[in-house]
Amino acid sequence: MLRALAQAGGAVDDCTETALWGLSDDELLASLDATQVLAQRLSTVQLGLVRELDARGLAVAQGASSTAVWLRERLRLSGRSARHLVQLAATVDAAPAAVRDALLSGAITVEQGRVVAETIAALPVEAGPEVADKATQLLVAWADRFDPTVLSRLGERVLTTSRRIWPTRLSSRLSNGPPSGPRPAGTSRSPSSRTVRYASAETSTPRPRACSGRRSTRSAPRPVSTMIAAQVSGVPTRLARSVDWRCARVNCPTAAETGLSSW
Repeated sequence: MLRALAQAGGAVDDCTETALWGLSDDELLASLDATQVLAQRLSTVQLGLVRELDARGLAVAQGASSTAVWLRERLRLSGRSARHLVQLAATVDAAPAAVRDALLSGAITVEQGRVVAETIAALPVEAGPEVADKATQLLVAWADRFDPTVLSRLGERVLTTSRRIWPTRLSSRLSNGPPSGPRPAGTSRSPSSRTVRYASAETSTPRPRACSGRRSTRSAPRPVSTMIAAQVSGVPTRLARSVDWRCARVNCPTAAETGLSSW
């Protein structure tokens, strides 16, 4: 690892010697994106080192009272930053493999990874691994569009939804599809295959929507994608509407736009 880090340091030296004024606009933007990805990947590697150091108890073995105190002295960090680094390392280590892979590839930022990991850790135990995997996939996909603040709000909606839709029944629907037989009160009938195809096409290509933070007084078109997606998954229609209305209050995407209603 030391050799690889030394090579990375040499690459950074080459970058510092580059005349930035000579870059074209496209090269400048591409270089900025590349540095962001590399910085997040390197930060993830550092978190792994911190977690391994903490697990081995090296800081205590060297006379420090805790790993955070040891990091504060060795890396010349503030106490708050050192504690945050140790906690973040533990959070990422406990996250699903999909989150760690996204971090190591630079697909999501460290802050986004923290939000996803904390959301998955807060899911009810009764939800089961299938619900956790589905929530992980949704949040990692949303991280490509939304910053950590909005992603945190979406994570809260995931948690609220998972607690309201009877986790065991939700897990069954995720694996077996819409239930057959008499439908519970408040749910919609199973749609035809034509409706399912329409819902899948609409929810897979969401369109961004400007949200003013307050409900419009004008008559809005019926949220077809929300209603159909609720039919597909068997989620109560009133819950899909609740997601849309609450997200409008916090200025985040609607359930139909994010795919949450198709959960």
